[in-house]
Amino acid sequence: MPLQISHYLLLTLLSSVVIMAYGFQLLLNVPGEKDLTVYRFSRRVLAAAYLSLASLGILEIFLQNETSEGAVVSSFTLVIAGFQAFLFTFALIALIRPDYITRRLLGVHFGVITLVSAVLLISLFGFGEMVHTVIFRLCLVGYVGQLVWYVRKFRQIYGEGIRRLSDFYAEDEDRRLHWISLCFYMALTIGILALVGAFMRSFYYHFFIPLYTVFYVYFAVKYCNYVPVFHYVLRGIALPSPALSVEMSDTEDIGIMPEVVMDTAEKDPSNVVAAFNNKQFTERLQQWIEDKKYLETGKNLSDVAEELGTNRSYFSRYLNTHEKCDFRNWRSRLRIEEASRLLLIYPDKSVSGIAEMVGFSDRSNFHRQFTTIIGMSPQNYRKNRE
Repeated sequence: MPLQISHYLLLTLLSSVVIMAYGFQLLLNVPGEKDLTVYRFSRRVLAAAYLSLASLGILEIFLQNETSEGAVVSSFTLVIAGFQAFLFTFALIALIRPDYITRRLLGVHFGVITLVSAVLLISLFGFGEMVHTVIFRLCLVGYVGQLVWYVRKFRQIYGEGIRRLSDFYAEDEDRRLHWISLCFYMALTIGILALVGAFMRSFYYHFFIPLYTVFYVYFAVKYCNYVPVFHYVLRGIALPSPALSVEMSDTEDIGIMPEVVMDTAEKDPSNVVAAFNNKQFTERLQQWIEDKKYLETGKNLSDVAEELGTNRSYFSRYLNTHEKCDFRNWRSRLRIEEASRLLLIYPDKSVSGIAEMVGFSDRSNFHRQFTTIIGMSPQNYRKNRE
């Protein structure tokens, strides 16, 4: 056997062993908390996919001599790329929108990819070269369509996840999701390289195999270590949809009769906020602002809603309707307005010190927010008003 092909087979074997090892790692120490049901399920699916892909690589080694090298490499690369796109996309979506992931959804996608892969591999060994070439090209077109659909779906769900975090936390918490976006586009790059590889010589895979193996390792490690962050992020990204039903305690706390809210909601859901905008609540909100409780750190949308005697769904709707912004922007605006006052009262205090006084732990975030809201940097604002 030529040295070049032996090198390729060795890389395939090593890659398969490494991916299989991390597949078993994904199965170990899976958290059992109730709120991590989707994460637990997706992690097991991910582990099964790792093991399946590793087994597929080993199978390729045994089948290498059964037909031409180029056809085997291209076909197996396309099959692996299709499964990779599927498993990475939905594993990442599970971290952003757990409610989107269902067994049926995964089953449909997995079933279609498995069926197409089976047809491709059967044509590789059971039909002539001409038939296989036609099927291979059709599968390529299908793979491109798969990537396009996954990119659109991920961007949609990721954007919604960021919006939910912004509507729940006051700080720049969406940075916790940045690695998810990074992993998705890394996986997309691997997928595109796999597509290019279908038309390249086997030497191309001497670079491609180590590249995607490193990515598989990186992804598995990040996914396993995400549990502590997931507990934190889950509270913000899993915001309940504003329901028309209101608990008795919620309506009593804000001074609204439950039957009034239910009657209003049934007629027009948009009127829930109108019913919610009553004198007692607005007085509480105004007092909360006068007491400068927006300077307190470590509080999210739910915490503030509880202080105001309501729930986060209705408080969020109130802000979106009456303040025309989400929770984070609303509280940032209050903090920046206070900061603009303190900059003039304490001319000798540093900008960083002022930022800490109003609850910003990140100076760059404070500078960005101040410039956006006030229209100039904190330094220029202080200088222009001296």
